[in-house]
Amino acid sequence: MTIKSRLQIWSIGLSAIVIFMVTFAATAVARAAIDPGYNWFYNFHSGLCVSVPGSSTTSGKQLWQDPCVNDKNFGWDPITGFDGTQYVIRNDNSKMCMAVQNDSTTSGAPIVQQGCSNLSNPATDERFVITQAGFYNGYGWAVYESNHSGYCITISGGSEANGAYLVQGSCGSRSSWFVFVAPGTSMPCPCTSAVNAHSAPESPVPPMRREK
Repeated sequence: MTIKSRLQIWSIGLSAIVIFMVTFAATAVARAAIDPGYNWFYNFHSGLCVSVPGSSTTSGKQLWQDPCVNDKNFGWDPITGFDGTQYVIRNDNSKMCMAVQNDSTTSGAPIVQQGCSNLSNPATDERFVITQAGFYNGYGWAVYESNHSGYCITISGGSEANGAYLVQGSCGSRSSWFVFVAPGTSMPCPCTSAVNAHSAPESPVPPMRREK
């Protein structure tokens, strides 16, 4: 084997190592663990969690559902303190808030992330009222109703597929049932029926952090 051939092989091997290291580093960044105080936002019907596609930090990015992982992109913090019945929901990775796109009052309008306007007095499209849906399968499920439109956060078309987008729609569908749970929790869904029903707990969600 000539010196030139050996150099070419060495160069190819070095390139492969560099590519591996870059890929590994990118994966490590993408899989930064969810911070304390943030939770999975888990859907009853699909058994999937809400996240931001591609870990985007772009305002206006529509949210979707995906298999739950301990990744900051899947972390959500429901915050109150400005009103006793309303919440904003902030993402751990982007630090942006869930909102109804363009403050729409139309069914099917996308649920997106956008810069949190003011946690002491949030914009109307970022405010959600949490209402108990029922205590089933060991958890207290709730619907998250836009204070402005009267529609609830739900999965487009009632889909159970990875990558299905969030929209606002009917509050009567079980695709609009969600629960906040700690990352890594073993959950019982996807669920097609509300089995093991019990009386509802006092609160539809875990204790919330109040921020003024």
